[in-house]
Amino acid sequence: MTTPNENLAEKIFEAVAETFEDMAFMEAIPIDFDDAEPSVSTFLWARIAVLQPVEGELTLLASEELAGEITEAVFGEADEDTSPDDMAFDALAELINTIAGRLMSELTPQNQTVELGLPETEKGWPQGLEEEAGYYFDLEGHKLMIIAQGEFDSLGMG
Repeated sequence: MTTPNENLAEKIFEAVAETFEDMAFMEAIPIDFDDAEPSVSTFLWARIAVLQPVEGELTLLASEELAGEITEAVFGEADEDTSPDDMAFDALAELINTIAGRLMSELTPQNQTVELGLPETEKGWPQGLEEEAGYYFDLEGHKLMIIAQGEFDSLGMG
């Protein structure tokens, strides 16, 4: 029998893999924490709040280099009127919004109301983030992190 934590991890892995394949044409492969790349000093991140039926947050973290590759895959060539960081923030916000939507649709019954906040983005390490709540992926040779904090385990896993 699958425990809720294992089921949550499986649903997160599926949501991330499907989102990156569909939106960025990139393969996201789950990896162990020990294989994650802790040496990256500057992250770009996007976070979205889950407001209903449980409270929680999902945060996506990527190195600047990976964020640039994701941005190019999602939007194509850079717009000369928009800064590269702004385009990367837009791409990461779209991805975390889609990941959260897919995850919540898998974790809740079909008729359950799900409410998400608006994505927020920034550079650096997000305040209050607990790395041990993370799920790690190899994405085209780079490491991607998804951190889930909140009451996700309390969902019926249906």
